[in-house]
Formats: sequence, C-alpha cells, structure tokens
Amino acid sequence: MNKLSRILFKHSSSIRKWSNWTLYIIFSAYILYLVFTTPQPLKIVYGMIGLVVLSIILLFEWLKSLYDRMILALTFDCNQEKARQLRDQLIKFDYFHGFAPSLKLFDTLLLLDQGAFQECLSHLDKHHRFFHGTKDYLLINYHTQMQCAYYLNNRELFDDSLKKLSQLKYSLQTKKDLSPLYSWEEIDGLHFLRDKRYSQALKKLEGVDTTNFNPRETTYLLFEKAQVNHALNKSSEAHRLLKDVIAQGNQLHLVELAKRKEWITFEEHQ
Repeated sequence: MNKLSRILFKHSSSIRKWSNWTLYIIFSAYILYLVFTTPQPLKIVYGMIGLVVLSIILLFEWLKSLYDRMILALTFDCNQEKARQLRDQLIKFDYFHGFAPSLKLFDTLLLLDQGAFQECLSHLDKHHRFFHGTKDYLLINYHTQMQCAYYLNNRELFDDSLKKLSQLKYSLQTKKDLSPLYSWEEIDGLHFLRDKRYSQALKKLEGVDTTNFNPRETTYLLFEKAQVNHALNKSSEAHRLLKDVIAQGNQLHLVELAKRKEWITFEEHQ
C-alpha cells in the first residue's frame, strides 16, 4: 500500500477501535448499574461476571493491537526484528490461542523475508491441513511454494507450484471465488522469466498494478524487475532497481541479495 493507504488503514482501525470501546463502556456501565441496584448476593455474581468478561475483552484488544503493529512492522516498515518481537509477545499472552491461524499465515511471510526458504517450505508442509482448508489458503500455499522455489533456483518445485496455481485459477467459476491476494501479472512475469522469455516477462512485470501494494510487496517486485533487466543485459537499469530494493527493503533478505547482486537464473539447481 502507498502512504495514503497506510493512513486509511490506521484511520479505519481507529474507527473500529473507538466503536468497540464505546460498546465496552456501555457494557461496563450496565454492569455497574446491576451491581448497585441488585440485592447483595447478586452484586457479587454480576461483579464477577463483569470482571471476567472485561478482562477477556481487554486482553483481546491488547493482543489485536499487537497483531496490527506486527503486520505494519513487516509489511510497511519491512522490519523483521520488530515484527518478530511483537509476534513472540503475542504468542506468549495469547492464552486462548485465538490468533493461531493468523500466525500460521504470518509466519510464511516472516520466513520468506528472513530468507529461510527451506524452513518456510517445511512450515507449509507441517501445517498442510490448514493451508489446504480453503481456496484462499491454498492460493497462499502454492504462491509461497513458488516464491521459495524461485529463490532456491529450484525448477522442479517452481514448475509444480506454477502448475497448481494455474489449475486453481482456472478451476474457479468466477474471479470472486478467490481473494485478490496476489497479482497474476506478476506470477505470469515470473513464469516468463523461468522460460527465458525475458521481454514478455518484463512486459508483464511492468504492467503490474501496484496501487494496493505495500512497501514489502513493492520491494519484491523491484527485485524481480531487476532480475529480468539483468537477463536482458540492461545492467544499468538492473543495478538501479537493486538500489531501490536496498533503499526500501530495510531488513528484508532481498536487501542482502541486492547488495551482493545475486541473480536468479534457475541454472544452479540440479
């Protein structure tokens, strides 16, 4: 997302938060009313019920705040360290494991951004049932596999993931059956790069609509464009794009790859 999108994200989050707190205040006022207006035995009962409910509500709101900050740290600030610290804190105090599904999804991003590609693949395999639970989760599963294969120069896994993504896409009756989590133009661009059809790959990547991209997604796209330009022997443009990756990527593993001028060619995998 761009800066405006970030502001809107925070604004909508703020509106939701204040709406919730208004309801909590009304609930608290009602509990106090019951405590002060009911006979002695019921005062204790209503007081205990109110205390337990409000404690759970306050815990959830605090955990939700941690989760929102964690997402912003990784996707907007590209700050792995901060995101990981917030994640660990969330896990520690998530007594009811209500955020467990969201953390499974978040960990795929975090492992990718750390450059722990094999570990990321193991994470997908470990939670196979979860990632095959819905079409959207299946999309995340195959796309993440494709990304890992891309950075591992693993042709076989890349081709298999791309095939499954294509099957998933064309098995849908309507586009609304699948959330727009990724850009299919970007996926096609990587496919063309894999097939060494570099001009088509660049055309696809240049045509990606980045209106709703966050800085993390934009950084990945910049790196991919650099790879294609390098393959087209456009070295100056490739190096310029890598400088943009370094400038924007903060703690993403891509920054280290960009500094070392690593090129993805699918030639190293045997």
